Amino acid sequence: EAHNYFLAKLFDLCFCYFPISFTTPENDPYNITADDLRTLLRLAIAAQLQFAQDVFPELFEKLTSTNPAVRNDVLLCLLLCVQNYPAPVLEQYWHLLWNALHFEILHNDVLAFRGDADCFVSADYDALDDADETKTSMLTVQALSVLAARLDACDALPAVVDAVLDGLSPHYTLLGGKTAKPAVFLLCAMGASSERLYNAAVDRLFAFDTWGHYVRSDAPANSETEVDVLLTTSKQKDLVDSLGYVITAQKQLGVPSSFARYKDHVLVFMGQLLQTSSSVERLLQCKIVLQLVNLVRIDAFLSAEDVRLVLTWLSDALNALVTRVASSDALVREITRGLTRIMAAATEAPPMHTDAVVAIVLPPLLDQLPNPAVLDVIGQICCNYQFAEVLSIRYLGKLAQELCDQVLFVRLVENLTRCFQQVQEQQPFLASGWYSKFVTRFVSTVCARFPADVVVMQLAGRLLGLVVRYCERLRHAGILADMAGLFLDGVAVAGFPHDLLLNGASPHVSLFKHVVANIDRRCTLAHSHEHITRLIALLPHVSDTLVKMEYLQLVALFINKFSVSCDAYISRAVDELFSADCTDTRSFETAVWVAKGLIVRADPVGLEYTSRLVAELSSSDN
Repeated sequence: EAHNYFLAKLFDLCFCYFPISFTTPENDPYNITADDLRTLLRLAIAAQLQFAQDVFPELFEKLTSTNPAVRNDVLLCLLLCVQNYPAPVLEQYWHLLWNALHFEILHNDVLAFRGDADCFVSADYDALDDADETKTSMLTVQALSVLAARLDACDALPAVVDAVLDGLSPHYTLLGGKTAKPAVFLLCAMGASSERLYNAAVDRLFAFDTWGHYVRSDAPANSETEVDVLLTTSKQKDLVDSLGYVITAQKQLGVPSSFARYKDHVLVFMGQLLQTSSSVERLLQCKIVLQLVNLVRIDAFLSAEDVRLVLTWLSDALNALVTRVASSDALVREITRGLTRIMAAATEAPPMHTDAVVAIVLPPLLDQLPNPAVLDVIGQICCNYQFAEVLSIRYLGKLAQELCDQVLFVRLVENLTRCFQQVQEQQPFLASGWYSKFVTRFVSTVCARFPADVVVMQLAGRLLGLVVRYCERLRHAGILADMAGLFLDGVAVAGFPHDLLLNGASPHVSLFKHVVANIDRRCTLAHSHEHITRLIALLPHVSDTLVKMEYLQLVALFINKFSVSCDAYISRAVDELFSADCTDTRSFETAVWVAKGLIVRADPVGLEYTSRLVAELSSSDN
């Protein structure tokens, strides 16, 4: 009797102050905040299973509040109760929970739930603001999903399944109705936590009198039942969205299910719809592409042949659009985004997916070069090492062809540089293999095709520099020695054509400059002072402005990386540049770049030389 009295008083106490608007009193020794109090009250309510007979009616009454903060507090408390109460208690009260909560979703907008999400409730839903209706919806879905998971192994589950399917039947059987999509969403969200509920829901949805007469071809129509087989565009969109919920639930469930029996029908239905839908129905086509991609991304669900079939559909749709519309077209964006999601991360996407994309999607795009839009699309698709590596091989073949003029050559190099860079940003990889297999052929092709083109050399040098940057640090010293021997000393390196940079002005300086710029600072260069002297001596004889700028930058890089602070050699070099017979503009320009090389490495001597430059500039007549 005393225990029951205590429970009754504790229950009254919890519900007297819950939900609560609480302000910490002055000089409170416990420093209790409103969030602390709400959290502890929820835990107290959810910890005592003997509260169950009273807690659910009380919470459902408070759920009718129009205050979103109160509603979310109540839903969080219900979620804790469903998580903590024993299964026998939930078996006793599940119908109350179902009746109170499912209307929150059934008569709500499900657009807040993204079609490309891998789960129905995002992990960070609790961080949403209370004023955001999405938070209320997600809390409701989470509570019902946990309820389904807790009941999955219980004897009461068949009754739960029947009640849920029969209760929602008037809604999900009416395709195009206002509550049809929310009903399917609710079924799938709960089914994602309960294998038995999901299997029953899938069989009911794909029955002939629901979606079967639209999607399936194996079930004959009941001659006594008239069925409207006409799918308007609006109904097509709703059906594809609803199929998306089934697909998301399968991905979240992660185990074999009844859906496997219908996947072929779903594939054929969406493939035909993609191919036959009007080109003005971009939204419908985007929805189809999204769900086809989601199907491919379910682990071990589609066969390799199925994956290739889907990629063929996407490739055909993309190639039909890429030369006619901008790369910002909604369908083009959806397809390219879908392809990158299929190839996403090496830890998630099977290697065969990337191989299939490379084999099926890339060749038709390359056939449409030199269209600039194609390059833009390729740049959007390239998202991992395997794709970038194959792309580099294909581009090398294109670059070596005589039909590849200077404009296309530049575009291909720029595109490959962009692809290499974005892959490194998303999934960094060591480029030592690229240096061994790609660089020699690439530099040879560049020098053979456009040996005197400064622009081509600059772009090629940028790509070469990026490859060097991402090579193993232990290889940098060897790379620098090889390249310095090649371009400065005339030591032949197998496969590399070259010009000696110190014998006369050469556009090839761009290649070497980018190598030096990306070499690890700890590397040293033999005879660096001698090379700097010869570079400075050569500068007055370089007439081409762009080539001269490359030489000046190379001087700055040599000073920055290979000279020692307070080096007597650097002092003499600067003094000579400021000597009475060397005070022309060319000497001044060289001195500026020498000073820059020192300043960029935060060398105090650089400030001294900069002051001298400013003084010279202020006092000079020219």
